[in-house]
Amino acid sequence: MIEQRQIGEYRLRAAFDEGGRGLPLVLCNGWGSNLEVFDPLVEALADRPVLRFDVPGIGGSERPALPLRLPALASLVEALLRSYGIERADVFGYSWGGTLAQELARRNPDRVRRLVLAATSTGHLMVPAPPRILPAFADSRWLTNWRRPRRFFEREFACRVGPRLFGGERLRRNPMAILPVLRKLERPSTRAMAWQVAGAFGWTSLHWLHRLNQPTLILAGDDDRVINPINPMLLAWRIPDARLRWVRGGHLFPVLDAVERTAEHMRTFLDEKDKVVPFGGRKWRATG
Repeated sequence: MIEQRQIGEYRLRAAFDEGGRGLPLVLCNGWGSNLEVFDPLVEALADRPVLRFDVPGIGGSERPALPLRLPALASLVEALLRSYGIERADVFGYSWGGTLAQELARRNPDRVRRLVLAATSTGHLMVPAPPRILPAFADSRWLTNWRRPRRFFEREFACRVGPRLFGGERLRRNPMAILPVLRKLERPSTRAMAWQVAGAFGWTSLHWLHRLNQPTLILAGDDDRVINPINPMLLAWRIPDARLRWVRGGHLFPVLDAVERTAEHMRTFLDEKDKVVPFGGRKWRATG
């Protein structure tokens, strides 16, 4: 059920599907995306409890007067979890939400059991998108629409640039395949989009990823035009207990191209049993 919750000084829009088994799964969405965009993934993961939310300024959540940095956003999510009585959870972060998920895991080594990162990077210090994304910006309306960014979400424009911007065989075959995502999307305001970018500006996880103790699954699209393939490999290299899985699809694979495949990978990973292995007086968690 979707509801408004007062978390600190902000009203956040959230939905907690309590059905299913196991620990709750917290979903952190991409830039400018409201919680309904995750509908297909939530349906594919109907066998477990799922919490999703709109970050401040996006969807139905209250917009802050000034940008909130990622640590402050992570604190809000922590308070949201407490408001639902969730003491421990698995966390999934998609695209921009992947940076928020990493910050949550860093701040909450005992509260976050397992981490899933999809189509994301290490933040500001990331490898730029590959050159194959450049043709997507050949459309002159990138310049004519810049004063009204909501036009970027209009049907005609999204269908024209979507295949070249996001990649994925499904969009290349049928550019109108992006429409289900657009119908779920509540177009954010210019300020909300800018605030979300500003909140993550300068943030990077590159220097502390090696301290994450959560088992981590990294999912990457094999035709992602937004995230350079070096970025998921870098995440897998820096996080001690991480594994990388490639999924057929573009940047939208968790919500469009390969929802079922994404859910399958996640279900297999999240259902693994944790083992505590003593080593030199410390307890290291391994997966089997």
